Amino acid sequence: MTESLLRLRTLTETLPILGPTLVRSEAGGAIDYDCEVGSCIGEALYNVRECAVQHAMLTAGTMFPSHTHNETEVLILFKGKCNSILGVVEEPMVIGHPVVVRPHELHCVRALSDCEMIGVTIPAAEGYPRDESNK
Repeated sequence: MTESLLRLRTLTETLPILGPTLVRSEAGGAIDYDCEVGSCIGEALYNVRECAVQHAMLTAGTMFPSHTHNETEVLILFKGKCNSILGVVEEPMVIGHPVVVRPHELHCVRALSDCEMIGVTIPAAEGYPRDESNK
């Protein structure tokens, strides 16, 4: 198991549930997302008003909740297997191929194995973790 996935499992076992949002808790440039099944941690790589980039790690079986937002989002899988669900269409994500989510489009991700991806929003999304070093 990779070091990042071990870190993900350790973090999600110790963080409290905060409420009925996508975010369970946030600290130090990382977000523990509130998934009904599985675990997802987002780590800030870059976040300014114009653009935000996060590294997301999902454990096998995770179903990230369906949601929408005002920003364009681009998801790029680089490790593992997962499906993107845009509206009601579920398709396998291909490593290195971007999935573009338009503003206000209902979407989610289903992890078929432990996986990692990069998410980019333009402009920055409120739900992305803040990297305090680049305010």
